Amino acid sequence: MTIQYRTQKILLSGNIDDEVEDYLVWLVHQSNNLYNSALYAIRQYHFDQCESYTFFDEHEQYRIAFKDYFVKASYPQLCLDFKNNIHYIALGGQQAQQCLKSVVEAINSYNQLLKAWWKKELSYRPRMPRYRKKRGLYQVAFPAKRN
Repeated sequence: MTIQYRTQKILLSGNIDDEVEDYLVWLVHQSNNLYNSALYAIRQYHFDQCESYTFFDEHEQYRIAFKDYFVKASYPQLCLDFKNNIHYIALGGQQAQQCLKSVVEAINSYNQLLKAWWKKELSYRPRMPRYRKKRGLYQVAFPAKRN
């Protein structure tokens, strides 16, 4: 049995009042802040657990780098860690959970690219997901009810 998902994008232009527009902009700012907060927590935990090594680069500069390991990201653990976060609370349950799922998907995608790089299937070394721009906007997903 396959489950099919439908996505509907609704563009709001010119047919909403200023108060609703301000609220929606505030909402996508909260989503952006939650994404960055969750990514920060994952990255810090990862760097605390990783081994590092030192070397001199091609310009004879002393460098410290981390060894490439898979990044551990657990959606249930993120939900527990962030349930009292101000951005999580501001977004509401389902919207905040969708944002955290996006962070976990980005980390899992990085892990898959890292696996391909180790097998020499990629010509470039993948980079960990980056933070979103400060005061940026990030999507807010409103999951539909299932019948």
